[in-house]
Amino acid sequence: GSYQLHTLLGEGGFGAVYDATEVEVASQSDAPRYAVKCMKKQDSHLAEYQARELALHKLVSAHPNVVTLHDTIVSDDNSTVSVVMDLCKGGDLLGPISRRELIGKNDEVKKLFLQLIDVVAFCHEKGVFHRDLKPDNVLLDGEGNMFLADFGLSSDEETSKGFGCGTKQYLSPECVGETSRDAYSHRTTDVWALGVILTGMLTGWFPWKMACSLDPCWKAFQADRQWFFDAFNVSNDAAQLLIDIFNVDSSARITLPALRKRFEEMQTFFPD
Repeated sequence: GSYQLHTLLGEGGFGAVYDATEVEVASQSDAPRYAVKCMKKQDSHLAEYQARELALHKLVSAHPNVVTLHDTIVSDDNSTVSVVMDLCKGGDLLGPISRRELIGKNDEVKKLFLQLIDVVAFCHEKGVFHRDLKPDNVLLDGEGNMFLADFGLSSDEETSKGFGCGTKQYLSPECVGETSRDAYSHRTTDVWALGVILTGMLTGWFPWKMACSLDPCWKAFQADRQWFFDAFNVSNDAAQLLIDIFNVDSSARITLPALRKRFEEMQTFFPD
């Protein structure tokens, strides 16, 4: 179909995202709204990244908590690719985290984070590893539901030596590659990023700028894991769960199923 673009919602290195409606019904006040991501069609290896993003997003698009991929449109002159997706009207998860709106709200935190765990687990079962889990890529509908977006860095390979891939605040130490240049697991790196997101949801803050020796907060955590209990106003159970997520030994890091079980069983994430 054809779409009429309206408001610019955001832009980045790979293109711009617009609020849009189908041309046939654009004049109707109740016309369904979509998010359309417009990207310049890239040459050589960048074209492979675009194709991979679309293929992997399509593979998991049927899940109710993945932003639905409706259509891809190549322009007549073959210069741009437009990706038509659901429009999430509640913004992204970074908004309520920055405004510290989730602090003290056990039920809201539990509902949203369980949805996030489950959709990441679904992706992993399909062989899709996101590699850029962060609040900016978790979209909200304003009714307490979240939707995973932006598969631009995702991979269908279990391991990688692509160090530094992702957003630095959410990178696991093995992904930073400071102490080892061995291939690392995408599965356990996604779990690490979930821990950083959960810290933000519970406290309104993120634990460090980067999990490396130059970061003072990371060094404090490495020196004394009790730091988590003292620096953040969370329950003992929540702090212990975060410590188990932030295990530098990725082979001993809590798995996604174990994380889900413990998180779901928690009575409170905040101090009594």
